[in-house]
Amino acid sequence: MQDTNYIQTAMMLEWIGQAPIVINRAFIDLTGNVVTALWLSYAIEKIKEADSPEANAPTVLISMSAAECEKQTGITRAQQQTCRKTLVSLGLLSEEGSKGKTITYRIHLNKMMQMLEVQVKPMADALQRADQHVLGTVFKDEDAQRGLDWWNGLDEAMRKHWMAQAGNTGVAADAWSAFKNEQSQVS
Repeated sequence: MQDTNYIQTAMMLEWIGQAPIVINRAFIDLTGNVVTALWLSYAIEKIKEADSPEANAPTVLISMSAAECEKQTGITRAQQQTCRKTLVSLGLLSEEGSKGKTITYRIHLNKMMQMLEVQVKPMADALQRADQHVLGTVFKDEDAQRGLDWWNGLDEAMRKHWMAQAGNTGVAADAWSAFKNEQSQVS
């Protein structure tokens, strides 16, 4: 086998043999940069992998060495330090451990959820407004359907009567409105 074949084979094995790096897009906006968002995404994945009962707790402890993090994410030690400082300043992380040992990190999930809620509030408000608009349309559509059912149930004489009440516009919805107006006056 030629050298290029070995290199191509090694490249393919390297590519296939490694898990992809996944980043939570919302964390970029939350932390202010991609590298810190990647560090946080990796930390959250470690919580999921541990399948710990404390995963639903307000804070969760994880252990992660700088070497492990660099191997899994490609984030250098210097970049990791910057990431941790950013997360500590945001209130999302506390470091618990001493230098020279694998550091234990406390991820403040409650703070993260509060920050994410603030981050998505404008979108949630827009969705609520859209729902209210759609619901208003549905109610209008239901009324229109009742009007069509009413119109289709009328005989020719009653159609002429209600069309005349509506000003002979030739629009069944106008006859329906005239009918509803008269009904509200009678009640």
